[in-house]
Amino acid sequence: PAPRLAVFTYDRAGLAHVQRCVRLLRAVAERAPDSALLLVTGAPAWPLLGDLPVNADCVKIPACADGGHEDGRAPRLPLPPTETTRLRARLIEEAVLGFTPDVLLVDNAPLGARRELLPVLEAVPWLGTRRVLGLADLPDPPEVVRADWTRQQVYEVLESGYDHILVYGVRAVFDVVDAYGFPESVAAKTRYCGYVSERGTGGDALDLDGVARVAGHLLELAAQRPEVAHVDR
Repeated sequence: PAPRLAVFTYDRAGLAHVQRCVRLLRAVAERAPDSALLLVTGAPAWPLLGDLPVNADCVKIPACADGGHEDGRAPRLPLPPTETTRLRARLIEEAVLGFTPDVLLVDNAPLGARRELLPVLEAVPWLGTRRVLGLADLPDPPEVVRADWTRQQVYEVLESGYDHILVYGVRAVFDVVDAYGFPESVAAKTRYCGYVSERGTGGDALDLDGVARVAGHLLELAAQRPEVAHVDR
């Protein structure tokens, strides 16, 4: 069967997250033209969506409260943060479960906004879906990331909520496992892929290698998805 890949990207300020995901989707489409690709995001990045491959589409969810007003309200919908989060979580879960992907790739934010991804991360193993976290450079110093992740229980989610972690970087440049104190069980499922930005630390050649490597890993995982009797596709 043709592979199916769903990608979720958290809509922080700026378009870098969406650009990275579109770049990866295009690389997957080049290698598997028969694949079905779905991008789920709250980012208002409609100009970039014209760059999606012909076998991809997008589900736009409401923008998250984190990128909105100082009181936590979302940028557009006049809803309290708790309602926005609940709505986003339900839309993400419905889109992904309805799509029944072989692989769900979460871009850089293990929990999404306000832990909105926990329901879908708990639900998709029932479909046989592989859960993958794509981890790029984080803006905060490692000690701040460690403290935040400990407080938010991210390490527990990395351990039980993800099957694979793909690092968009080079270990010799920045050792994510060591810097963020990954437990052995999380380190064992972590793989460094090289940079996936258009221009990054390693230069254009290394960046393109990173994109190709991530796309290859995702397709390998899609091919390994077990047959699940109760999933009708």
